[in-house]
Amino acid sequence: SLDLIETLLNIGECGERAEVVNILTTPAKLCPDILMLGLLQSKCNWHTLQDDMIRSLLQTFLGNHPNSAIILHYCWSGPGKRQATLQKIMLDAMSDYYLHDQTHNGQVDQTRLSRILDVAQDLKTLSQLLHSPNFLFVIELAVLASRREYLKLDKWLTDKLITHQEPFVRATITYLTRKLENESPKNPHLPQEVMLSVLHCLQRVLQQSTLPDGFPISQEVKDHIHH
Repeated sequence: SLDLIETLLNIGECGERAEVVNILTTPAKLCPDILMLGLLQSKCNWHTLQDDMIRSLLQTFLGNHPNSAIILHYCWSGPGKRQATLQKIMLDAMSDYYLHDQTHNGQVDQTRLSRILDVAQDLKTLSQLLHSPNFLFVIELAVLASRREYLKLDKWLTDKLITHQEPFVRATITYLTRKLENESPKNPHLPQEVMLSVLHCLQRVLQQSTLPDGFPISQEVKDHIHH
């Protein structure tokens, strides 16, 4: 019941977190949708454990669950005054879902990226998701979105470059390097037109007239772009 969930959450916030998490493990496996609805509707004095549980359960609904659409829409709509908080949790959970199976060389299952993009489009939250601080994640997502004609890659890359400067340039170089060096069925090479588009945007880094005054780019990054 909702009262039971609220009681457990409050107990967990008072020093018995591990015990409460252990109790909720069974319903999280057997009826995650019912538990999630209870967590979303609970009105607790503190929200740390509640939010952690929601973020963890979202991994189930970003995967293959029959009630995913209903739960994700309800969570994004955000009951009451916690809408903004729940939306941030969902955006973070999408990034977590994508990076969950990341290998030592940075490669991930591209089917997860496709699933995230589907969810983002369904919830109309792609633009917000593309503001994630995880640059490699958003570059991957933007490239896939551009291939589905959801955004213009050139403009998006240029805007990110101007906003984030060298850290974003480095992330883009890392992204291209991984794509070129680690081709696999789950990580296929980029189409030539996408590769050329990304390289064109990177080369603009060296054209100071197209960038803000004092745009700082190290010689190391310039050498990467040339080669």
